[in-house]
Amino acid sequence: MDNTELEKLNDNNRFIKVMVLVFSISLFTILYIFVGVKFITARKKQSLLLKVPLRSLQYQTIGETYEPILEIQLKLPDGFHKYDFLLDSGATISSLPYEMAGKLNFDIMTLPRIAFTGYGNSTSFAYQGSMTIQVGNSESLIPVVFTESSGSKYLIGRKGFFENYSITFNHKDNTIEIKK
Repeated sequence: MDNTELEKLNDNNRFIKVMVLVFSISLFTILYIFVGVKFITARKKQSLLLKVPLRSLQYQTIGETYEPILEIQLKLPDGFHKYDFLLDSGATISSLPYEMAGKLNFDIMTLPRIAFTGYGNSTSFAYQGSMTIQVGNSESLIPVVFTESSGSKYLIGRKGFFENYSITFNHKDNTIEIKK
């Protein structure tokens, strides 16, 4: 093999190395863009269902505070109706006042009766059922208890709700965001 042939072979090897390098960089760039688009698309899929302001309350002893109250559609036999629910991350299960069982077509005597301990270690009795709610355009069937306690609030707890939605309490903007 003479010098001319060796130079051609070296030139070919250099050309192949450059082409492999260009191909590798191109492939890496394409993969990077593809993964980036997938990541952005996945984040966009978590769509905003509801964004509401925290409600301002004024207490004589502690001053102003904010409460996470959501106006949620509750499905009754004649369709959906709006109710104000307290969004309570400390509550295990959602609860409704006792009389709501009848409005949801439950016979309270056929529902399982459970005892549970609430705030201040007080024991209450409740009847376990379910309710269908609508948040934005998303419907969910979630467990609920109908409480015998007087003064019961409409309450959304963790079970069936917090595990199905992404909830953000934004105290800088005084808003709650719920995403699916």
